[in-house]
Amino acid sequence: MRPVTRTLLLLTLLLALHSPAHAGTVTLAYEPASREDVHIAEMLIESHVGDDAARVINVLNCLPRNVVIRFGTEEGPQYAPAMKGRPAEIHFPYTFVAELQRIFTRNGYTDSPQTLERATLDAVQHTLFHELGHAIISMRGIPTDGGEEDAVDSLATILLIESFENGGDIALNAADAFSYLASEEELESAIPDGTMPSDDDRATMQPNIAAALDEHSLNVHRYEAIACLIYGSNPERYSFIAEDIQLSPQDAANCVDNYTRQSEYWFSLLQH
Repeated sequence: MRPVTRTLLLLTLLLALHSPAHAGTVTLAYEPASREDVHIAEMLIESHVGDDAARVINVLNCLPRNVVIRFGTEEGPQYAPAMKGRPAEIHFPYTFVAELQRIFTRNGYTDSPQTLERATLDAVQHTLFHELGHAIISMRGIPTDGGEEDAVDSLATILLIESFENGGDIALNAADAFSYLASEEELESAIPDGTMPSDDDRATMQPNIAAALDEHSLNVHRYEAIACLIYGSNPERYSFIAEDIQLSPQDAANCVDNYTRQSEYWFSLLQH
């Protein structure tokens, strides 16, 4: 379990002095797992990844009503507003976690079981904060003129960076998952029957199929936006990101300004 950083704790003390008390808390629930998904449920429970996300939101005290993170649902990941007889929930299927594992496995995260598990859990944690961001926006009526999906991606990334000692690294693994997924989705859409090809098949593809990999998608946009925030949070530590996404000097400076602006914006909202 990764500890909450001193920065966030100090910020939280300031928020507690100046903010109205909110009544909502985040709790966890785990649905029974199938035989195929038992190892996923065990990994989630033993890693405390859900507990860590709940703790950050509860310490920030920014939810007006309760939210249950429910692992093992059929649908999701998604935020489900409260309905008669049940509170608001974050639905998080075990199958989604298993798919993340497969994505990282297909893209070379095979040095050790620990490497694969860490990358998977990092992507899970970013997704949890993403869905909790939807809950915060919905319950608090926060406007998102630029698009809610982009807004909650930004919030999730900022919460990771400001809440955990290695939060930028956690967010970067999540961003990498989006990049891999984008390539695979584009490739799959270019195959008539939707069947993913083998590595040998990829090498002999027709030019029009290979060209599809160069098209930008929503997941590519998400990767670049998250990577920009990570770089902007610490340009010296994450200087390699500027090379990976080919940032010009002006774009790199904009990423730094953007991180400062967005982090100040979000924490100013969370304290009211």
